Amino acid sequence: MKDDLEENVSHGAYESMWIYAIWSINIESDGEYDFSQYTSWDTRIILDGKIIHSWDGRATIKLSKGTYILELEHINTFWFLDILVNYGAAVDEYTIEELSEIIEVQDKEIWYVWRSESYSEGHISELDITKSSQEVSLMLFADSPVNWVINNPYKTRIREIVMYSWEYGSTVTGRTIEDVPVYYLKQSYDIPVIYDIVPDCDDTGGYFYCDSDIDEVDDLNDVVEEIFWNKLTGFTWEYLDEVYDEDKMFVPVLILDEAWYQKIADNQQKLRDLEKKSEEEKDFNNIFD
Repeated sequence: MKDDLEENVSHGAYESMWIYAIWSINIESDGEYDFSQYTSWDTRIILDGKIIHSWDGRATIKLSKGTYILELEHINTFWFLDILVNYGAAVDEYTIEELSEIIEVQDKEIWYVWRSESYSEGHISELDITKSSQEVSLMLFADSPVNWVINNPYKTRIREIVMYSWEYGSTVTGRTIEDVPVYYLKQSYDIPVIYDIVPDCDDTGGYFYCDSDIDEVDDLNDVVEEIFWNKLTGFTWEYLDEVYDEDKMFVPVLILDEAWYQKIADNQQKLRDLEKKSEEEKDFNNIFD
């Protein structure tokens, strides 16, 4: 097998390099491998002396079985530093339409998990799966790459896992999911990411603002129904008192039954009424002569 490395070019070191790291990695079999990085500033990955990737994102290259030297060079101009490098067998990405053809229509729970990022070493976020009498489909969404770890003490039957993040590099592992299919959604602006469904509104300084994505719930369910032919039945998000550790989350925290969907609809209407009232009561055109 011919490596992609043979077609690359040698590199010179960054003039203002701030961090340098080097590892020895073992590739267990011939094939395509994904290398992804998430950093606070400019970073490049070098494999056996050849640049394979620079800046955020992902590179997919062909490699032969064997041992390689992996180097990382990083320039940082921010006040904080965050570097994550993941590599592994290349994964396929699917559109919503493609997933709708692959995933079987079944009576099952659909549990959605969101977090912005993991602040732990290795960007690990543990998920404690609760008990369910039905099979469960998990949707694991994030802004930055997260290495999800599934804890499944009740041996809840997980049918499939759908992954999505705005930055490449999220992974999922767990002792009870070895045979569970994992599908990666292609990055798309058509896929809404829900941060919170409980509105927290403020009307100060002449500006009405609500910290909530409650209006996006319907849009997300449109995606969910296209894939699973059902709507969300469970929800977990990062900014909750019930999330008992910043890197460990219950799944689900919230059961989305019909009563909750009615509450969401009522709150959506309340938000529209508040926004309309806020606009009607503010006329800034007559402040100045």
